[in-house]
Amino acid sequence: MKRITFFALWLSLLLACTLGLQNCKKAPDPAPTKPPVATTPGTSTTATATTIPSLTAVTVTGISSTSARVSAVINGNGGAEITYHGFAYYVDNIANAKQVELGATSGPFPLTFTAPLTNLLPNTTYTVVGRADNAKGSQQTIVKFTTTAAVVSAVADWKSVFTIADGFNQLDVSIDTDGNGNVYVVGSYEGAGKMGSATLTAQRGRDGFLAKIDPLGKPIWVTELKSIGPDYVSIVDIDAAGNIYTNVFAGNTGGKFGTMSLSRSGSSFAKVTPDGSVEWIRTPGRNEDAVTSIDGQGSIYVSGALRGNQSVTLGSVTLRSTDTNPVDNTFDSFIAKFDRDGTFQWARQFSGPGQQSILYDVDENGAVYLAVASGAGAATVGTTTLSSAGEYLLKLSASGEMEWNKFVGNVPSNGGVGNLMVIRCTAPNEFVAQARAPAGTSGFSFGGATTTGANSAIVAVFGQDGTPKWALATRPSSVFDLDKAGNLYMAAMGSRGSPFTIGDITLPAQSPENKEYWGVAKYSTTQRRWLWAVRNRSVSTLYLPDRPALTISATGVPTMGFVCSKGSTQFGQTTVDITGTYGLVLATIEQK
Repeated sequence: MKRITFFALWLSLLLACTLGLQNCKKAPDPAPTKPPVATTPGTSTTATATTIPSLTAVTVTGISSTSARVSAVINGNGGAEITYHGFAYYVDNIANAKQVELGATSGPFPLTFTAPLTNLLPNTTYTVVGRADNAKGSQQTIVKFTTTAAVVSAVADWKSVFTIADGFNQLDVSIDTDGNGNVYVVGSYEGAGKMGSATLTAQRGRDGFLAKIDPLGKPIWVTELKSIGPDYVSIVDIDAAGNIYTNVFAGNTGGKFGTMSLSRSGSSFAKVTPDGSVEWIRTPGRNEDAVTSIDGQGSIYVSGALRGNQSVTLGSVTLRSTDTNPVDNTFDSFIAKFDRDGTFQWARQFSGPGQQSILYDVDENGAVYLAVASGAGAATVGTTTLSSAGEYLLKLSASGEMEWNKFVGNVPSNGGVGNLMVIRCTAPNEFVAQARAPAGTSGFSFGGATTTGANSAIVAVFGQDGTPKWALATRPSSVFDLDKAGNLYMAAMGSRGSPFTIGDITLPAQSPENKEYWGVAKYSTTQRRWLWAVRNRSVSTLYLPDRPALTISATGVPTMGFVCSKGSTQFGQTTVDITGTYGLVLATIEQK
């Protein structure tokens, strides 16, 4: 049966060919196999020699914030059938390219083929590759284009504005929030002033404090740090049970934090219960700031510096500086882990010639992500020496072992502190870093983004293996945070009487205005655009505004702490008046 069918088919084909030759007519070429293709027909379907196809440059028309149309022309098939033609387009990595496959075609040539590109990101540069293949090979042409900025539909405004403190000669603060909407303020002050119903008076010079503020802006309690020297409370972190962990720095002996005495001067870290009672104080290091962070299990991480011949004993481990030159601008650094009760677990030293500067944060799983800067020679981390001097990103496991390190760039010759400004963990298995343009340069690259301005910065998010996820070129600012969805919130200072511009958003200038002001904006990492921006106004303030504190609550509410000087500052429709030299204002932002 198969032979008969095949033979009959062969006869029918032969007969069809014979009739076609007798009538001297050529069957029309088939149309391209996969629309949409707009064709400007030509007359030739062959070429004189077998070569790769001839393809013109890709053109882009109809560019909007989310779409565009691309076109190219196949001038000839090179003497062989076109087996594939189409487009690929991508943002930063061709491995992530999306394909528009138009399949095979036999012309006629020249053949114009076109396709719409949809669901693009606003204000984003795309690379488009046009391609045509035959048996001889492939011809490709490449073009880049940038989508237009989106029309900003999301809006925001100041919601609640509270004056928390007033009357101080000097005031410095940082803030954090818990899951119930309470705000925790740490800082230091000079002189005497009011915080809620409490009057705080510095003993000599400067004292420190920790305060808990309810969602309605009322102080619940204030715990003070006092000695006869300058005192500071800094870096607050809060565990799931509402316990607070802070740095405390006593400028002299005989100090007290709350009702608990400090064993000596210098830096310590403390655990404070939700009602404001100091549960314990640990003093691990020298007179250096010990940055405090906690992981999801309640373990505590601190860091410090070792200058000259200094040493520190942590549990049964003693770390000693490897730099015997007792000069203030040379030092080793260390990071140490303690359990939730303050019992020592492990420590890692960062040693080498010159400065060994570190920035770090810890994710929920206890992974430690660091920026390390060593200008005079290669740093040694524990027992591992890095390949050269410079700046590195690296990761320590929850047990303190180095998992990887990645070279970022050279340390500036004029400073030694490096270009990396901030390391922060905002979600498990990832971290965010900000780098600034090196001094004396007109731009730089970091995390997959490039800037061209001298006064510029890049914020980049990396995965747990150090691979960049996304990066954004922006203005330098250490005042930023991310919410649980990965959206970026950033505050920056604006010049008096000038508009506030960030990305494609511009807020108009306001008057009267006698000093600089602060603006804050939200950037969507999925839409790749700035969604909104708000700003305050210095109506009649005495001094330039200090750098504000910014944190994003568990429910995604931006909360800011502003140290305002004497006079009036306006937040939307609310005006606050500070009567003393400095006061503290807490403000939340409503996203609509």
